[in-house]
Amino acid sequence: MEVIYMSFPLPETCSGFLYEVMPGDTMYDIAKKFGVDLRTLIRSNPQVDDPDVIYPGQIICIPEQSEAVREYHMSSSPSPRIVLPNHGPINVTRPDNRLLPMLFDLFAGPKSELTLTLQEHNHHMHYMVFEPKEVGPYLEAIGDTDMHHMHELGQIILKMGYEIPYEYPCDSGWKYWSSDHVYVGTGLRDRLQSDIEIKRAGVDAYNKILAMNPEQSIRDVIIHIRDEELLHIDVLNKLIRKYA
Repeated sequence: MEVIYMSFPLPETCSGFLYEVMPGDTMYDIAKKFGVDLRTLIRSNPQVDDPDVIYPGQIICIPEQSEAVREYHMSSSPSPRIVLPNHGPINVTRPDNRLLPMLFDLFAGPKSELTLTLQEHNHHMHYMVFEPKEVGPYLEAIGDTDMHHMHELGQIILKMGYEIPYEYPCDSGWKYWSSDHVYVGTGLRDRLQSDIEIKRAGVDAYNKILAMNPEQSIRDVIIHIRDEELLHIDVLNKLIRKYA
């Protein structure tokens, strides 16, 4: 099924954490879930044109004012992941050697989830200190999600009976991942465009894996990761338009 993302404005600032609206969510339900006053939740999200009508995929700010919010915040991560609803358990029933070179490359190649995780957290640390500081929480959230992608890819590789690699296939054989793959960048647009470029390469690679018709459990994970990368690309493009 093709996933179509609507374009929504991002919160200007957020004193709590970012939350992605899920199917069936209402502002009332979200306020109740996190123990936040409904009027406070609405005031914290002026980018939402009509609080009575919100859509899956919108990113809203949950103001940190209650114990429920603090518990969710701490149990998720310092900045909760920008994610889609989770897939089912990873149950690999047989090795599929066709997929291994691509899985290794996506795990620890030059344009891999490992590279993205370290690159985005590097950029996040930069924007904790320098302007625009509003960008930092988004990059932390996306980097945390890419770290989770690494875990999911690693689980597939392990369940196929192989060890976790930090090598990737290339024309001359195999190479170890290098920190040289992490792009520090010279400005906001430059840094975010680099993240987008790697994510687009990843989306292409995930689509190639899907075209090879892997077993259903692997397929579900790959679709999930690919669609989260598409969501991240959308968020990064919005950050460029707003701040760069």
